[in-house]
Amino acid sequence: MWRLTRRRLGGTVVAAAGLSGCLGGGSGTLSLQTTDRGLSETFLLRGADRSAAIARHAATLNERLLETGSVETFGGSLDGRISHPDTTAPGAVADPRFLARDGYHRLSVTESTATTVDEWVVWFEPVDSAPTDARRVDDWRSELGGFDRVVLGRAGLVATNTLNGDETQTDRPLGERGFPLLAPLSADDTTLVPDPPFTHALLERNVPGEPNEQPVRLHVERGGVETTRYTTTAERVADGRDGFESYLDANLLDTTLVPADLPAAQREIVETAHEDGYREDDGPSDALRGLLERFDVETFRADSRFVEPLTYSYDGEYYRTTYRIQ
Repeated sequence: MWRLTRRRLGGTVVAAAGLSGCLGGGSGTLSLQTTDRGLSETFLLRGADRSAAIARHAATLNERLLETGSVETFGGSLDGRISHPDTTAPGAVADPRFLARDGYHRLSVTESTATTVDEWVVWFEPVDSAPTDARRVDDWRSELGGFDRVVLGRAGLVATNTLNGDETQTDRPLGERGFPLLAPLSADDTTLVPDPPFTHALLERNVPGEPNEQPVRLHVERGGVETTRYTTTAERVADGRDGFESYLDANLLDTTLVPADLPAAQREIVETAHEDGYREDDGPSDALRGLLERFDVETFRADSRFVEPLTYSYDGEYYRTTYRIQ
């Protein structure tokens, strides 16, 4: 039997075969690895988490969200780390994210619905040959620049993966052949739609035994694209930084660690995890056991592997660290 409790944050637990023994002893590798550091990285909305489409219109979407209380996006939520709570895929329940703009607002995905939309898709079809003056895709990316570079890069990657998987592009659903211009994107975001500046190009490949360049035909096609529509809402939780930190302490932190209150061995584990990651084989040691008890991480089923995010403050700074058994 196993038990894992969290004081305030219901984290994601991923189980798989592979561990012999339990927290009280046994074999396996136990590790702590810091994934986020600081208030912004750990809790605030970041451009790095968004899809290219949403990142391009982030300012407009954020403004609309705060003005109306909700915003719809397609193919991904306003922040790629937020999932609908009913999603059951492993790792789908992501960490809470907040928008810092005229106060602090907690973001939630309140609805995710499968749908089909009529949109433009830019994609490459591998062909046997191309005109003698055809240029490399990367040359076009460099010349056009801007968002065209992103679109062509994604379309080229999909075509390359299809070739490497010995698949046929036209056998795939339209939206999976390249780069779909899902809202908030439109034809105004790229010079490739509706009339691209070229029809054929050469796609670079680095596959042993295959030609270095694959002739491709560029398609700019409008049609039905299967996707997911997300509704993201915002709830104001604090007016200023002090109020926001009080909200985090009361609602989202697993624990607060004060260096002076920790035994030296536990303090060393935490600081090692922050810098290079901490690992024990055939643990846990008494120090790691005592540290995990501060997070209410207790005993584990002997035949399972777990990945558990731990969110806490240490010496006045915020951290998210992954605890892993394998």
